[in-house]
Amino acid sequence: MFEFEWDENKSKSEDVGKMKKGELMISAKEFDEKFEKGENIDKYLDLENPLTLEDVVEEQIILSLPTTITNKIIDIAKNLNLSIEDTIKVLLAKEVGVL
Repeated sequence: MFEFEWDENKSKSEDVGKMKKGELMISAKEFDEKFEKGENIDKYLDLENPLTLEDVVEEQIILSLPTTITNKIIDIAKNLNLSIEDTIKVLLAKEVGVL
């Protein structure tokens, strides 16, 4: 069964796009700021397990969900300023431990 927890009080930078290596975590916004400033970001990258092209190949699925769930996903997407599709991808990736 698919379950996820969502804290509506968390901002986008706190909840989405965190990069992790061991216990070290940083938000995507903080990562971008450090990168833009030219700071060394190596400690935030998992260089031992890099993504390959095989990791990012996409497959299309058709998914039917109850209206209550789709409405919640739409609300989350608006909150995060993401597309509905990207929001679903992020939520699923977090649930299966890819993000």
